[in-house]
Amino acid sequence: MSPSPDPSTLSPSSTMKPGLSVASTMEKSVPSKVTTTMTEKKVQRPHSRVQNMKAGLITWHQKFHLQFSMVGLAFLGFFAALGHHLYNASLNGQEVSGDAQWPPRYGSALAFFVRMVLVGSVQIAYKQQAWLAVKQRALKVSTLDAMFAVYYDPFQFANIEFLLKTTLPAVLAVISWALPLCAIASPSTLITRNGHQMINTTCPNVPVMNFTREIDYTLDGADDNLSGLAYWNINSDDEYWYTSPSMELERIFTLSTLSTAGPLAPANPCPSGTNCTYSIQFDGPAYGCEERADFGGPYQLYNKSQMAPAGDLLYASYSSLPMGPEDENGEPLTWYNMSESDPEVGVFTGLPSLWLGWATGIPDGPSLWSNLTSHIAECQMYNATYSFTVTFASGNMLVNNSATTLNGLLLPPGDTKSPSERDYLQFGSYHATGSLFRKLLSGNVTLGEDSEVGPYAITYTDATQTDLLERDSQLPTSNYLAAAIEDMYRNVFFSMMSDALLHDRQLSTVPCSVTSSLLVWNYEPFWLALSYCLAVGVTIIILFIGMHGFIKNGYAADASFSTFMATTRSKDVDELSRGSCLGEWPKNKEFKETRLRFGEIETNSSDHHAAFAFPSSIKGFDKRKGYGRRVESM
Repeated sequence: MSPSPDPSTLSPSSTMKPGLSVASTMEKSVPSKVTTTMTEKKVQRPHSRVQNMKAGLITWHQKFHLQFSMVGLAFLGFFAALGHHLYNASLNGQEVSGDAQWPPRYGSALAFFVRMVLVGSVQIAYKQQAWLAVKQRALKVSTLDAMFAVYYDPFQFANIEFLLKTTLPAVLAVISWALPLCAIASPSTLITRNGHQMINTTCPNVPVMNFTREIDYTLDGADDNLSGLAYWNINSDDEYWYTSPSMELERIFTLSTLSTAGPLAPANPCPSGTNCTYSIQFDGPAYGCEERADFGGPYQLYNKSQMAPAGDLLYASYSSLPMGPEDENGEPLTWYNMSESDPEVGVFTGLPSLWLGWATGIPDGPSLWSNLTSHIAECQMYNATYSFTVTFASGNMLVNNSATTLNGLLLPPGDTKSPSERDYLQFGSYHATGSLFRKLLSGNVTLGEDSEVGPYAITYTDATQTDLLERDSQLPTSNYLAAAIEDMYRNVFFSMMSDALLHDRQLSTVPCSVTSSLLVWNYEPFWLALSYCLAVGVTIIILFIGMHGFIKNGYAADASFSTFMATTRSKDVDELSRGSCLGEWPKNKEFKETRLRFGEIETNSSDHHAAFAFPSSIKGFDKRKGYGRRVESM
């Protein structure tokens, strides 16, 4: 080598050349190269890990794909069945909206989906047991055909050897065909029925009685199209005094008391096509009755000794008259002799009481009127408050609850009611209703006796036209007639709400509950739950049977074309299939009767190979051997 030049003689440009440091560079090249290689390996490691993870996932997928599919399909069926139940339950009681055919169709779709995935899970388990069976015994080719075709061809169940020698796969095949029956119950579990929807709202045009309107109902201010409850005379001071009930009152009173179907119904205030319930309350007169030991009052007509069984009266009624006799309209006769200027004309100094006597009997003796007991009651007029709860259903009226609150006598003893008082017209109207009622009930029913025909009832009262007395015996329909009297009088005022010609009738808006008829969904879960529980429960049991097959086989078995292509590579099968390579059907009898078994066979190489072969060629089967695995060359 030439001597190194003097550094002092080097030019600036020559010092920039790397040639002078070649030796030192070479000396450090080895460690530099090693360092670089280690860095590259460190960079490549994450990439290798990803590849290893991918390879591991692929291996797991290949090894456990069918296992996961079998379990996954079973649980998918379970959750689909649960979803079907929850879907139907969410509709239960809900109004049917839109096309009512679609929700059951959705349910049927879910039911068929449940059937489909459960059958898929069972078929995977079936294949494992089928392959396990062909390893355990030699079977005819026809039996092998049946075993691998039975889950789509039910005629394969006719193969006796399949049923007797491969019992477990045969049972699984039967279950696979039976599972679709779980979809039968689905359409019948969700149906429509008539339901009701109730909302709280207000109902307009509800009739209510307001008898204070009688106060201002005079000849000067009368509505020509409407009627009050009474007619009036007028005195010299232009004051009105009572004369008689009005014709409109007599009409509605007669209709009400002679009705055999209860009180007359007012106009239905419910919205069209609905039912509704509302409560109303108004003030009016009422009769309150109390039992007495004997008849009494002014102008007494009867005494207790005349009532049966001591006497011959089965029924008796009259009015005590504190103001003396009345005419047929309830006007005291004393007013007839007074002039219009007399300050006493039209003045009420008392109100008549209604006296009742009646007999109750037990018609089990020798005659219809045996074992009679008599009762007596006095009924007086009160100021009262009526309360009614009314329901209209399908256009028919029903009075659910009715109550009468007595607020005190209408005219207490010692009090008077003069035409000069502001509420005189209202009071007179009340008296008009009482007069009609007392007139209707007055009279008696007498028990007659005839030697030829025996005892019989003779009626002298219009009360026999009502529902108060029996048609045959003329005995009261109620043992406590006084209560029935109170109810009948109350029904008169309820019936007034049906009369649009009465001045005291008003239309009001009241709170009410409206019930409309509609179609609602009705879910009956029993049969759906039963069918799904059986289907899912059986499938869960079959999962364990399938897992047993996976473990015994040592791998996941299938029944695809590639599976049969790989498992029929043997000299015995090649020889057997000679002349039948086209796969034509049917095969000859000798072909179908030949027995084959799956297992390890002899090969010309050291590799272990398993295939279908004659039983004499099978050396057994050991799942620990790597049958057919490729050996990678180095």
